Amino acid sequence: MKQKSCIFPLLLITVCFLAGEMYAASGLRPYSALQDGPPADTLPKGAPGADSIPLLTPVSADSLPGTAVLSADSISLTQDSLGIVPIAGGLENAADTSGAPADTTKGGLEAQILSKAEKSITYYLNDKYTVLRGNAYIEYLDITLNAEYIRINNVKKEIFATGLKDSLGRYYGRPKMVQGGQEITADSLKYNFETRRAFAWNSLTAEGEGYIRGGKSKVDEHRVAYIQDGIYTTCTNPAHPHFGIRLYKTKVKENQIITGPANLFIEGIPLPLGVPFGFFPKTQKRASGIIFPSIREDASLGFSAENFGYYLGLSDHFDLSVLGEMYSLGSYGVRASSRYSWRYRFNGNFSFDYLRRKFPNDATGGYSLGKQFNIRWSHSQSNRGTGTNFSANVNAGSSKYYQNTTDFNLQDKARNTLASGINYSKTWLNSPFSLSASANHSQDVSTGQVSIGLPTLSFNVSRITPFDSKNRVGAQKWYHRIGMSYSLQADNRVSTGDSILFSPQTLDRLQTGIRHSIPVSTSFNLFNYFFVSPSFNYNERWSFKSFRKYYDPGVDRVITDTVKGFQASRDYSLSLGMNTRIFGELNFRKGKIKAIRHVITPSIGFSYRPDFGAEKFGYYQYYVNAEGERTRYSIFEGTLYGGPSAGVSKSLNFSIDNIIEMKVRAENDTTDGEEDGEKKVKLLDRLSINGGYNFADELFPLSNINFSGSTTLFEKISMSFNGSFDPYAVIDGRREPVYLLKHSNKLARLTRFSFSVRGSLNSRGEGNTTGQPVNPVGGLDPSMQEQLYLVDPNPEAFVDFNLLWSLSFGYSFNYSNPGTYSSRAAGPVKRTTQALDMNGDFSLTPKWKIGFQTSYDFERGEVGSTSFSIFRDLHCWALSFNWIPFGSYRSYSMDLRVNAAVLQDLKLTKRRNYYNY
Repeated sequence: MKQKSCIFPLLLITVCFLAGEMYAASGLRPYSALQDGPPADTLPKGAPGADSIPLLTPVSADSLPGTAVLSADSISLTQDSLGIVPIAGGLENAADTSGAPADTTKGGLEAQILSKAEKSITYYLNDKYTVLRGNAYIEYLDITLNAEYIRINNVKKEIFATGLKDSLGRYYGRPKMVQGGQEITADSLKYNFETRRAFAWNSLTAEGEGYIRGGKSKVDEHRVAYIQDGIYTTCTNPAHPHFGIRLYKTKVKENQIITGPANLFIEGIPLPLGVPFGFFPKTQKRASGIIFPSIREDASLGFSAENFGYYLGLSDHFDLSVLGEMYSLGSYGVRASSRYSWRYRFNGNFSFDYLRRKFPNDATGGYSLGKQFNIRWSHSQSNRGTGTNFSANVNAGSSKYYQNTTDFNLQDKARNTLASGINYSKTWLNSPFSLSASANHSQDVSTGQVSIGLPTLSFNVSRITPFDSKNRVGAQKWYHRIGMSYSLQADNRVSTGDSILFSPQTLDRLQTGIRHSIPVSTSFNLFNYFFVSPSFNYNERWSFKSFRKYYDPGVDRVITDTVKGFQASRDYSLSLGMNTRIFGELNFRKGKIKAIRHVITPSIGFSYRPDFGAEKFGYYQYYVNAEGERTRYSIFEGTLYGGPSAGVSKSLNFSIDNIIEMKVRAENDTTDGEEDGEKKVKLLDRLSINGGYNFADELFPLSNINFSGSTTLFEKISMSFNGSFDPYAVIDGRREPVYLLKHSNKLARLTRFSFSVRGSLNSRGEGNTTGQPVNPVGGLDPSMQEQLYLVDPNPEAFVDFNLLWSLSFGYSFNYSNPGTYSSRAAGPVKRTTQALDMNGDFSLTPKWKIGFQTSYDFERGEVGSTSFSIFRDLHCWALSFNWIPFGSYRSYSMDLRVNAAVLQDLKLTKRRNYYNY
């Protein structure tokens, strides 16, 4: 394995050595960008007045006056208030500035030529040509032309444009011609109005994400370009590109580009990587074509050709790509993926992956084979006021799929569950009725346990007020506010192992159930300060099987029989709640703090539920165990929705919610109590305390006292906590019905407490309280990665190098001490956990960015999952390095690729996965 890893650097060194030798032998020089000026042979020879108008040298002050050139054989044309001179009719009549209609007879043009220049516009009568100097401009039909110097030949109906050199020899004012949205920049160019043919020297044209430069270009009347010694590059500095594809002969048509021999060069050095000819589709629509592979090396799988196949642009709404991967040691894989989209209706994507892996087995000296598959489907629909919606998010497949794929994604490889859901919903407009149906799936990849719900049906009737009327006259009475709603939920669910999912015994594990719920409630104010809300809840469950238990002395165990048939159970409860709000405010007349307000929301409620475990209901039965004791059980135990709970409940519940806010004066606010320019700051978002007392419970009537709270610091860091106090004592490892206050003079004991802090900071002063990464360096969830990939398959394109640093962190502390234990020797069960997770990045230089993600378990004293990322902005290229230094998924990956998506396959990759590190 170690010898294989040396092949890649040796191959790279050999390629670079051969490239250098070929470069030295060829005598070629690095192809520079746009030259300092047009070469001498690019200017038309014998043009009228060429001997009197220097074009390759800076124009002197006496030959280019600031206003006009006046001589016996020349006149200065007058510009209007906008500096525009109309040249009407044929070019022979350029001196006619009357604005007469254009002459369309033989020798005329189709439209008027508009022109202007900052320095001068001169018409030479004898030679019949016009010269525009100083940021000259011409407009004709859909053609616009800017250049420092423009010469119009009135006889040949031809224009010539070029730049000039200043006193320091620097070339400026290059011609820029725009026609039909197509822009071309050149050292010099020539265009004939009659033949509509153009010639350009050292031209530059934008084509999609890239640029095409040509040493010499010709465009015919059909707008087909012929380029000699051209270069295609996606470098955003086309004047001096860092890389490009040298095109010796190129033909550019509206929908395609055809080239002769072409080879790649980097930093002006040609590489021995080329093609004898090329054909490239050039269209704004989707086009079918071959997808070229990415060549990689894997220490366990061998050399590989990955992601090769064919793309089918079937229509504007639907496409399909079939990709494959092959490895030199016998592994292969196939992927079919499709995207579809109908605007304002629906969109989605579907993919199916099949992998066959052949790993070397060091123990036996042979190979181990594995087959995995994965299905993913995402669909979303716009209801557009129809009330109907359909969506899907499916991710199902083999348990070891993510562990055996070569994709470098730590989150996928550490995935423990696969979940899917297909949902349909219908809401009847202007009615309280709604319907939803779904199919869902959950799979534990570590145990292979699969749970499937097919289908899950829900029908709901939103709250209605049967005693009220839309045509009611007068104030609303208390009985007008009596409302009710209805909910029906039906489900079919099975849970089994993935290896026996499609076997007949799976049907025996199928659970089916239907549940009905009818809540009835109303509300009214009492004494204008108290809000009272009585309610009644009725529930009914339908099951299609029940269970009976009996003790079998022959086998000395309890036997459970399944009784098939319809069984129904019902329960109901009553409740009465009351709450109010108490406001307290402390005002400050001076200083930056204006006021502090405390809002207290106390609530109290009483609920009653009968004992549905009584024999008269028939929901519970008894069996006699080996000791002769009667043991009660529910005949619905183990069904989908279960049955009513046993025991009467007469509970008094209470809670207190608190919010503390502060008003702060703005910088421009006064201190005399005016209301202008104040800002609200929350000191305590929430502090809640709740508990209850069950009068029907003879042993433990008082419930645990629970508390929770949260707050935000500096709008960047969030803090939350929750816990529980037990008012009863634990004696000899058992919770006894004795108040702790009576047993040990303590009010209560803390049994559970959790505390967490999350937040993020960055150099821009922005922040969020979720603790999630603020940029893709720190990692993204899989769904967001898929969305970004559809925009641009290059992940380095989303790295924000303008952000100097960012840091996201999270700390969690959990304490649990119920106080009970099974034996005195074992002692009480007490557990404390605390962990810290961090991710972030910083820019070492404007072009280097380093990112990290790590965690630490304080109880174990171990560093958790850790990864490092290094990004280097190479202008038009990007270098990325990802490294997991230790752990189960220890691996690394290095990619050197072109930024532009159009050349995404032009990359160099080296990686080593966790299974062959």
